[in-house]
Amino acid sequence: MPSPTKTPRKATGANQADHMGTCAQDRAGRAQAFWVSLRCVKDVSNSLRHKVHEPGSTLVWFGVLEDLILNGAVLYATKYGSTARYANWIGEATGLPVQNVRNEDVDPNAYDFLILATPVIYYKLLITDWVQRNLTKLEDKPIVMVTVSGAPPGPKLDAWVGDSLPADFVAHAKHVALRGRQIPAELTWYDRAMLIIAAWRKPDPVASEEELKGFDYMDKASIGPVVALANELTSRSPAATQTEIMR
Repeated sequence: MPSPTKTPRKATGANQADHMGTCAQDRAGRAQAFWVSLRCVKDVSNSLRHKVHEPGSTLVWFGVLEDLILNGAVLYATKYGSTARYANWIGEATGLPVQNVRNEDVDPNAYDFLILATPVIYYKLLITDWVQRNLTKLEDKPIVMVTVSGAPPGPKLDAWVGDSLPADFVAHAKHVALRGRQIPAELTWYDRAMLIIAAWRKPDPVASEEELKGFDYMDKASIGPVVALANELTSRSPAATQTEIMR
């Protein structure tokens, strides 16, 4: 007698939540695994290069280890120009194309990895809406997130980033905090009014004065960590190609 067919159970809310959490962990894990794999390939390549002309080595032909070259871009959002300047500096230093996501129709699928640069406006990232619209195209890519604000790296800035973007996206992105510039005379009347209110509410007198008088922390040298991460992805890492190692 045939066994009765079992009707599959519908997923409960808890099961669905568990599944979504597992998917988020998988995406973050894949992104982290990519960075680890990249470093492993570079380590192997460097190890092979160091063996060239090593005393006592026999004649060996390694063949070809293909260069690891990824296609990336610097995408940014800006309001008063500080982030645009940083984005262009990064583009000049890395040779990557630079595009403003608010003015251009940018397809993330055209790139293997992305550097996303954004100012922090009223404790939120200006690029948040664009990230949310393209989240499915971004979640498995290596992402370098560059924030530009008056705040130094620390828990306060991390909280603003966490409040602006999905937790799994933040977990797999590499965050670099750069300090920007605020010139009160260049602000809209609304932004100036909001800064005056914020200054009155700040208990820290130094921070309050910055809100009222402005600040300028722009520093081209500070893009170094961003450039290093970009070069880690784009630089060629060839092993010896048909290298002859002589005894």
